[in-house]
Amino acid sequence: MRHASGDADRLIAMRAISGASDVVVVGEDADLLVLLCYFAEPNTKRLLFMSDRTQNSKLWDIKQVQQTRGYRKSNILPVIHSLTGCDTTSRLFGTGKGPALKKLWDDIRP
Repeated sequence: MRHASGDADRLIAMRAISGASDVVVVGEDADLLVLLCYFAEPNTKRLLFMSDRTQNSKLWDIKQVQQTRGYRKSNILPVIHSLTGCDTTSRLFGTGKGPALKKLWDDIRP
């Protein structure tokens, strides 16, 4: 067991990525998904994320997200996530995640 003196989401993501076998991370917010996509390397073993907010939660395969959207886009997800509002923080310029991510996916090559 480890105690997170700072950001627990980051500690969870890093421990999952550094694990010796395939891992499913179950969490309550998008912060974990963003961190997993950002920190996971292409050669990382199978890494899955599932939200615990609903019974019919989608299972996200981190490698598949990175491959489908491109590694460059995964590298700037934390910036987009923070600028468009994460958790209960307000978003800048009234732009939510949907329009910002659509612009990102359209404008940046994989």
